[in-house]
Amino acid sequence: MLKTITLDGEQTIYQAGETHQLFVQALKDSEQEIVVDLSHITEADSSLLQILIWLQHEGVRLNRPVQLLNPSHAIKDVIGLLGLHASFPADFGATS
Repeated sequence: MLKTITLDGEQTIYQAGETHQLFVQALKDSEQEIVVDLSHITEADSSLLQILIWLQHEGVRLNRPVQLLNPSHAIKDVIGLLGLHASFPADFGATS
């Protein structure tokens, strides 16, 4: 069974605390695979990428699969700007 989380709108430093808490709670609530849909994000900055990298590491540490799917153009732009392609899965952007 999957735990799907859809992020939308702005995901910048102003939403970082709330977004981080959302993922902390998701990791605590169940042992399900976590799927994060990023297709509805209209604006993003490095704070979101830090949170997503942390989430991936926590998933590995807790042996909990994490999938990041459907990155919006805003996400792809920030990843490219910061040169963080290596920090995200090779199939990042694939849909399921």
